[in-house]
Amino acid sequence: MSYRRLVPCYPAIALLLFLTVLPARATPISVAGGNLTAQSLNTLRMVPMASDLATASGQGGVTVRNNIQRAATSPSTSPATKLSKIRIAFTQNNNVFIQNLDGSARDVVTTRGTSPEAHDSLVYPFYQWSPDGRFLLLLRSRAYSALDILLLDTHGNVLRTLATGLSNQGLYPTWATDGDEIAYLGSGGMIHEVDVDGRTIQTYPFKSQGYGCGGGGPRPRTLLLYWGETGYDGTVPALSWSIRRHLAAISPNCGSPALISDTLTGQVRPLFTDRWTEAALSPAGNLASTTICQTSSPPPAYFYFFEQCAWIADARTGARIADLGLGELPVWSPDGRFVYFERRAPLHLLPMQGPWLGQEGAVYGPEVSITESVFASSIWRARADGSQPTRIATLDAYATGPLQVTADGHSLIFSTVDNAWALYRHLLPGGVFTAGLMAAYGPQVNIRRLDLVSGKVTLIVHDAGRPAVRP
Repeated sequence: MSYRRLVPCYPAIALLLFLTVLPARATPISVAGGNLTAQSLNTLRMVPMASDLATASGQGGVTVRNNIQRAATSPSTSPATKLSKIRIAFTQNNNVFIQNLDGSARDVVTTRGTSPEAHDSLVYPFYQWSPDGRFLLLLRSRAYSALDILLLDTHGNVLRTLATGLSNQGLYPTWATDGDEIAYLGSGGMIHEVDVDGRTIQTYPFKSQGYGCGGGGPRPRTLLLYWGETGYDGTVPALSWSIRRHLAAISPNCGSPALISDTLTGQVRPLFTDRWTEAALSPAGNLASTTICQTSSPPPAYFYFFEQCAWIADARTGARIADLGLGELPVWSPDGRFVYFERRAPLHLLPMQGPWLGQEGAVYGPEVSITESVFASSIWRARADGSQPTRIATLDAYATGPLQVTADGHSLIFSTVDNAWALYRHLLPGGVFTAGLMAAYGPQVNIRRLDLVSGKVTLIVHDAGRPAVRP
């Protein structure tokens, strides 16, 4: 990704012309008592969710009424940590960095990263902090074939190589939720659990049941960026596992169904009979997971979107504890008292034509027709038993990446993928874009912070993604 120019302001006549070429039927989304359309979202950047919203007359924007109570109140009882004391790892310009949330004390972790589309690519698709915050696990991929697992200190210095030359099998290495041990998929379809010295503790079998990885045809830029934050099909391909409970929830890439493993016996079984995925294990041993909903009126196919529903279930018995409704990418608070998740509502289709471009702007083919979808994304919180689901933020964003909860429980850190409004404003006659227009005005990924006390959303790192918060 590269830095792009800011979108200039247009006279009222240009704005009017832009609105007239939008599809005539805008799908409204209900936002706490008001209808929010794509026209109003056009000027809305970040709106902390409250009990009521009203559209501002004549501007097509949204304002929050002064006499309302914000829903974004932190459930944490611990004191807030200074932003200068909270460290995050992230990716920018294909390399990994570590810095404080206030932008200070930046460490350069890698310098040789390339675009994933490079012929001899070197990419760092995943990293994760250990539960005690002493180590950073880093995955290095060479030409999307050979994978290396590296153990780093808190400043990004390599301590040792834990595994090398692994095949790319669509499952990231992952720390246990309650100890400094790592599980990864090795050769022969075996999951290896190792300590920080690389010593194998145990192994058990795993076989992916993938449904394919999205194909190789032209895709909207927003979708490619979203998959860059999550994995193909919007699924984070990782394990969520506990040493103490002898449980591992496995969510492979490419929409494969989630599996549960008893790490004492090595027995692996499907989570449910349905196509469940994105399984996240809570400190209490319950699971938050998602599945494709059976909707009576699905959105048009061009949205590249399947509605996901989130559930909480008992990991051992499979008994469903609570239905969270629409939701995806669930994550538990550090104390396990709350679960956070994202909802996305399709608003508009923006048809356009241009060269077949990859995620980083590489030209793959001649002009094709592309339909960019516009979404409103919201962040929700519910109690561990599924009660009191509360919307805490609404964003003008195609999607958010996986949510990261700070150790003090007062902030959520996440990436956002822009909607394609800026590009749509700058289309050439006939709805055409060029590679240059995409580079200048195309959607970006940015890292943001949601303050759970004030409800304020702020920009942390521009043109960067995949944040990982140090515990």
